[in-house]
Amino acid sequence: MTAGRAPLRVLVAEDQKVVRDGLVALLRMLPGIEVAGAAVDGAGAAGGGGGGGGAAAGLGFGTRSGSHAAIASAGVQNPVR
Repeated sequence: MTAGRAPLRVLVAEDQKVVRDGLVALLRMLPGIEVAGAAVDGAGAAGGGGGGGGAAAGLGFGTRSGSHAAIASAGVQNPVR
């Protein structure tokens, strides 16, 4: 991480546990990235299931219809789809 820069906080929303756990493990190994939490879906992220709100980015691969809107409503900026 560059000195003086806050880490990029990421909220992972993925319904497949093995994929979600793998993404979280991979992201935690990267410098400059902080995993804010993980949720089964966008609704879980919006409901606090991801913990540590205010993430700067969110990940959701193949999420169900409406999940992206729920992630956005959780205050996630610039979601990655």
